[in-house]
Parts: sequence; C-alpha cells; structure tokens
Amino acid sequence: MSLIGGPYKSMQAIILTGGNGALLRPLTFSTPKPLLPLLNQPILQYIIRLLIQQEASEIIVAANYRSELVFSWINQQQWPVPVRGHAVDEYRGSAQVLWDMRDQLAERFLVIFADTLVDLPMKVAFDAFSESGAAVWMGLSADSDPFSPASLRVQDGVATALIPGPLESGSTATDLASDGRFYFLTRDVITQYGETTANIFPDVASELITANGSMPVVAAPGFWSVLGRLEPYLDANFTLLSQLGISYVDPRATVHPSAVIHGPALIGPDCHIGENSVVGPYVVMGPNIQVGSDTTIQHSMVFTAVRIGAGVHIDRSVIGFSATVEEGVSIAPLCIVGAYTCIGANSKLASGSRVGPNLSVAPDSHIADILFPPDPLNEDNDNTQSAQYKGLAAIEYDVFRVISLTGDITAAQIALKLDLPSESVIPILSTLVHRSLLIRSESGETRFSVRP
Repeated sequence: MSLIGGPYKSMQAIILTGGNGALLRPLTFSTPKPLLPLLNQPILQYIIRLLIQQEASEIIVAANYRSELVFSWINQQQWPVPVRGHAVDEYRGSAQVLWDMRDQLAERFLVIFADTLVDLPMKVAFDAFSESGAAVWMGLSADSDPFSPASLRVQDGVATALIPGPLESGSTATDLASDGRFYFLTRDVITQYGETTANIFPDVASELITANGSMPVVAAPGFWSVLGRLEPYLDANFTLLSQLGISYVDPRATVHPSAVIHGPALIGPDCHIGENSVVGPYVVMGPNIQVGSDTTIQHSMVFTAVRIGAGVHIDRSVIGFSATVEEGVSIAPLCIVGAYTCIGANSKLASGSRVGPNLSVAPDSHIADILFPPDPLNEDNDNTQSAQYKGLAAIEYDVFRVISLTGDITAAQIALKLDLPSESVIPILSTLVHRSLLIRSESGETRFSVRP
C-alpha cells in the first residue's frame, strides 16, 4: 500500500464494529450499534468525522453484525477522505480481524472501536508514536470499565503488568488503568501475534509485556466513554448535549405556547410538542415526533417517527424508531421501547424493563420484565452454544442462556422468566460471575450480562 507523503505522515484508521450490541437490545435487533443515534446522527458518523478532523488519510470500517446496513450507510455518505468497509465473516476478536486484514494495513495505523468516544488529539499522538519507533502504544481510559477483562499496572508511561479483572469503579489505585479501546499499532505486531491471539487487549498486550517486560501506553486525559450499555449511551448523549450549552429546536418543529423546553435539549425537524407538555432537561428527540398534551419527558432519547400520547411520563429511557406510547403511560428509568412497538394506554413500565421490537403491549399492563419476540435474530446466540461445553449444570445453563439472549438483566427479571424464586437465582449468578462467564454491574440495581 502506498501512502501519500511517506509511511508516517498519513494516519490510517481502522474502526472495529465487532459484536451484536446485546447490551443495548432491543434497539440493536434492527439497527447495528454503530448506526444508533448520537445527538440524532449515527455513532459511526461522529467517530468518522472526529477521525477526519484529526487528519486521518484513510478509514476502514470492519463490520460483522448487520454489516450490509453499515456498509450501505457508509456508501451513501460523502467523505473528504477514502472511507470503506471490510466484511468480517466471523468475529473472533480484534487481533484476529486485523490479522485477516493484514494486507490492507499501513505500516503504522490507529485502531478504535466503533462504540468508543475519546477526547485525545489522535494525529498528534500518532505522530509521536511514529517518531518513537515503538511497535505499539496501548490506549488507556480515563475511567474504569467493568467489561474490561484485565487492568494494567502503569509506571512512567509504560505498562509493566497485566492484572486479571477490571479496574473497580472508584478505585484509588494510582498505578492501575483500564484498557481505553484505542491502539496505535504496527503491521509487524499483527503479523507476529494476530494469527495466534484473539484480542489486542488483553492477549497481544500480555504477549508484549511478557516478551519485553513492559509496553508503552497513552492515556486519554479527558472525556472517554464506551457506548455499549444503556447508561453510558445515554450519558454520552447528555455530555455532548451539555457541551452545546443551549437548547436547539429545529425551525421546522412546532412547540405549543404553553409547552416548556428545559435545556439542554435537542428537538429535531417536524416534531410537535403538545399543550402543557414539559420536555427536558437532557432530552434528544429525532425527526418527526408527535407529543401529546400534559406529557413529561426528561433525561431520555426519542428516536425518529415516534408517537407519544397525552399524559405520558418518560424518565431516563430510550424510545426506539417508529414506536408508539399511548396516553397515560408511565415509563420508569432505564427502560427501552424497541422499534415499531406499541405500549398500550395507561400501562406502566418498571425500571429496567425492555420491550420490542415489533410488539404490542395491551392497555393497563404493568411490565417489569424483558419482553423480546421469539428468536428475533432467527439464530442462537453464539454464547449459549459455547456455554454447553463449559460444564454448566442444567439450571446454570438456563440462567446463562436467558442473560445471553436478553443482554442486560436483573436477578428478579431472570427469576420471572424462569419461574424461579429470586433467592434461588442469586447463588447461580454468583457462581457464573466467579467463573468469569458473567459481569455484575451496579447501576442503581444490580444487573448481569455475559462477559465478552
């Protein structure tokens, strides 16, 4: 590959979009995670534009899950630099993807995941990496990541050890850091390690530390977020919204004179906000949304073409594309209503409920569960297949399968799905966490998801 201006003056960027977005289901059943909106633009568009601003000379997006939608979207855009897709037949880890792409890689390149937002001058860091002559600079996050399989012990700008398990949230350890999900690499590293290791972190990192005694790292000093779970996804939108400093109502939207918009908020084109309704603070509404009278929406995202009736209350939740929320509905925090789903009048969704896509909830329903259509992907989740060979007892496998298919769930919701007492589920979950099959996260209430 010929790079204009020499091997180190141009920055090739690889965006990895592996995984099926299970922790954001049901949104990701129909829309791959990179195309979910971030301030009403796809997450992937935000990352590509950021890389272009950072002088990326070429961008390759490697995708597996619903890659045809990702590549179709890429091809419909106009970019000032080459942006193209690379189809991943089977996602076996970041290092394996790069190994399969080795003939397309520049001598030195940047890798970032498609759900990672990071405040770092990438081109400045890339130039410094190139001048250093190092084979790799591993990115570090500015925060803990409960889904990271390991932490790094860092001294004087280098990692000297890999510590199993994620960095605990609120840790006061000054010499430990989490994987930042962005890397500066050489093609030689991928040629040497990519075929026999699964992931850049922790697998390649462990090999490099073992071989050399240390590994150079670069920290993200400012904003950093991984958008793979509901709370970080919401918070990233709200952080970017607050950076705007004002509320923006598209001129094509109509807001009743008695309605109130509490900033910061973003109201898209062709929206209608009804009489005496209150929207905000921290609300992102896409195009073509109809909101009835006396409705309150706060700390939430509402996707395109949604219909919301009168007297509705929505708090810290996401309403998916073309959904309908009928009059009198109450939606508690951390709920997701999937695409083309109708929540019947006067229904109540308890905190953490997820419904859809393409479902109808009867009026006056009380939902405290995760309700997905049967086999919405028409395929078994790979995690449930591999679990059969991990020596799980039958009831452990049943619990694991529920979590694997739903993505992110509480113990009470698991018990409800399996018709088991909640107290019998707790020790099973503890066993699966201890065996590193599950991740426990605290977000007001304890939730469980499959370890990537």
